[in-house]
Amino acid sequence: MVDTPWLLPADWRWRRFDEVARVASRLVDPAGYADSPHIAPNHIESQTGRLLPYGTVASDGVTSSKHQFSAGQVLYSKIRPYLAKVVVAEFDGLCSADMYPIESELESRFLKWWMLTREFTRRAAGEQARTVLPKINVRGLSALPVPVPPIAEQRRIVEILEDHLSRLEAADGYLRSTASRVRTHFRAQVQQCFVGATAHADRWASIEEIAGGVRSNVIIGPFGSSLKTSDYTDSGVPLVFVKSVRSRSFDGGRKFVSTSKASALAAHIALPGDLLITKMGDPPGDAAIYTGAEPAIVTADVIRLRPSSEFDARYLVHAFNSPSVRRLMDGITRGVAQKKVSLDRFRSEIRVPAYDLDEQREIALQLDDAEHAAARLESATEAARRRSVALRRSLLQAAFSGHLTRLRSDTGDSGELADA
Repeated sequence: MVDTPWLLPADWRWRRFDEVARVASRLVDPAGYADSPHIAPNHIESQTGRLLPYGTVASDGVTSSKHQFSAGQVLYSKIRPYLAKVVVAEFDGLCSADMYPIESELESRFLKWWMLTREFTRRAAGEQARTVLPKINVRGLSALPVPVPPIAEQRRIVEILEDHLSRLEAADGYLRSTASRVRTHFRAQVQQCFVGATAHADRWASIEEIAGGVRSNVIIGPFGSSLKTSDYTDSGVPLVFVKSVRSRSFDGGRKFVSTSKASALAAHIALPGDLLITKMGDPPGDAAIYTGAEPAIVTADVIRLRPSSEFDARYLVHAFNSPSVRRLMDGITRGVAQKKVSLDRFRSEIRVPAYDLDEQREIALQLDDAEHAAARLESATEAARRRSVALRRSLLQAAFSGHLTRLRSDTGDSGELADA
């Protein structure tokens, strides 16, 4: 007996997956298919049904047995089913053993789009084996429900659905392009503010100058060995990590150390207005002003710099994040898997373009305005992207509940679906 997620039109039926499709398992030795296309889960974009760039059996160095698939079959990644990686093959080839080549009596694109719905994905994820690498087996897949309209309506649904989705894809591409242009324009504005100073070495200030010659004004946090599990508490003095600096958010999701332990780590305290710079990451060197409501302890992956009165902290943030200074930071990093900044080299080699205080404030104000404008544009494009995702879900819901074919295939009708 098949589950029925919702009511269907009179001429539709709910069927079990194995009643309308089957896994066409044909494992072959890849040695005889060197020039054939090779598709693995990482070659399929999550939730979109889009095939990404892929290689051949030979170029991917495939040696173990793989499934042979044919054009028109649906390829479905059985690992991490919550990622919803599904595509219709347009050619013959081999696919990873972590995928299912699926044959069906249904229109293959109709089945693909059903397998990309939230309903199918939710149920598939619920059937996954509870292992280190979640996957759905054939038995679990076979029991999942599929809405089945007459074949002519399947084709009509695909036609209308893909018409709408192609428009959404074009809009999404424009949004991605807009966001990229906004970021590029802001970086160009930052670089322009510092290009004059970078041409004159005598207009660069050392870290010692920025810190007013006080060595303790430039420190890193305590190493992990300085803190024990018992030192962490539900309240007390907050800790500042790399992710806080990168997000410029210091008031949410924090960890704390006990007040007694914090007193022993007073040298690593950051105060509101201090400059924080990431010491680790890929790449390191992100800068932000500490804006927390109370003092905090920086961790071993963060450099705390307390500027002298001759330097504006907002200006320094933009200077450290500028391409010129980031190139200097890249030159003092070491490591491959985890890049780190040498604190000694940071103190001795990093220079920041120096202006008088009034000029610094003017530059900071100009770049603050530009950054806020860029942030507003990025926020607007992100909101539009979220609306696009919601509309895509509404379209899929309408398609597989029998409503889509009752609407004209135009942007006005698809807009109505977003509010359904």
